Amino acid sequence: MLKRRHSSSILMAALLLTTVAAARNLSLAQSDHSDWQTLRPDGEEFSILMPKDPKFEESKEPYHRDMTLSTRLYLSTAARGPVLAVVSLSGIKSTGAYNDSSRLNSYVDAFKNWFPQKVRGKDAVARLTFVADKTLYGNVGREYRVVIGDLSGTARVFATRRASMQP
Repeated sequence: MLKRRHSSSILMAALLLTTVAAARNLSLAQSDHSDWQTLRPDGEEFSILMPKDPKFEESKEPYHRDMTLSTRLYLSTAARGPVLAVVSLSGIKSTGAYNDSSRLNSYVDAFKNWFPQKVRGKDAVARLTFVADKTLYGNVGREYRVVIGDLSGTARVFATRRASMQP
């Protein structure tokens, strides 16, 4: 017998981090999309235009005492240019204890602790500053200003709900 279980996930949409010098290079790169590709990852609820051949990483990460997050990272970096990342996190159970806002807070907290090491090494720390509430196709979200070492940029975060079938 199959039961419907609601799970939620978070999408850090178009997380763009740049150094000051790289901002000009980004505007030049955006004017010519010949080196860009549209990604439509299986099992995800998005498609995105990114520079060709981004790095992909998938893992399971412990979160709090009783949860494991599934992480997916799509990352494009240039030696002296911008960092473009799309992060998908799932695994925080949709229960009465977590409403949309608290679930979103938990995912942002998990991202803040997990992501900096992916772009700046083991001791990297992120500082997120809330900018505004956002909505994308009915999904609640937020925009943050992000600083990780010498990188700064914007993160747009959206919580989604998708139903999955579990035995």
